Amino acid sequence: MRVPERPGLGLSLHERVAGWTLATAEVGQRA
Repeated sequence: MRVPERPGLGLSLHERVAGWTLATAEVGQRA
């Protein structure tokens, strides 16, 4: 999981984590 080095991107990071989780779930279902 990649974390942005720039501070103050909590919302963007939260969205990335949500998308990363969904992508992982999809890969898990396909596997």
